Amino acid sequence: MDGIQAKEEILKVLDELNNRLIAKETELHNLIESNAKLLQRIEQLEESNRKLRNKINRGSSFWKDLFEENICKKYDEIEHRANILEKAIQEQEEIRTKLEERIEAIKSETTQNNEESKSKKDVLEKEIKDKK
Repeated sequence: MDGIQAKEEILKVLDELNNRLIAKETELHNLIESNAKLLQRIEQLEESNRKLRNKINRGSSFWKDLFEENICKKYDEIEHRANILEKAIQEQEEIRTKLEERIEAIKSETTQNNEESKSKKDVLEKEIKDKK
């Protein structure tokens, strides 16, 4: 019976090894499936990353162009406003100069009128004194 017992023990060991092998194959199969899912997810993320990079590259040139265009436009606007303000300042200075000239003319005329009035007053006062 030793031969039968030995064969049974060998069969037990083989069954146990077979069960372990099946368990390892199942584990390997699960790992392969998990790995496939991870690879698929990695590919999705890489594709998403490529799309985002393309958007960023297109977008950055778009924003860069837009920004540069806006800066040029804003600069032109500011320069235009500065020119308008400069003309307005020149006009105001011309008006101020004319007003100062007019004020001087009025002062001169007033001084002249005052002198004429004073001399007429003096003449009238003298005439009044002479009549008395």
